[in-house]
Amino acid sequence: MLLFVFVVVVMAFVVMTQLLLLLFTSAEDVQGIVTGKLALKYSGPQIEAIQSIAKASQDRSVAEFEKVRIVT
Repeated sequence: MLLFVFVVVVMAFVVMTQLLLLLFTSAEDVQGIVTGKLALKYSGPQIEAIQSIAKASQDRSVAEFEKVRIVT
């Protein structure tokens, strides 16, 4: 059971890392990845924060970026 929880946490980290890497290359692709089959398993406040960061990056808005809060 503990191994399963560890694997789920690692997979969520991998998805979030991929999304953050995309922010630096193409903010438009984030929405497609977030709505993908793998990311839907891990939807939550962290994924919503990544979407907000991508939108702020696309809009080039520091004010929007500073409004993003991750609640766990």
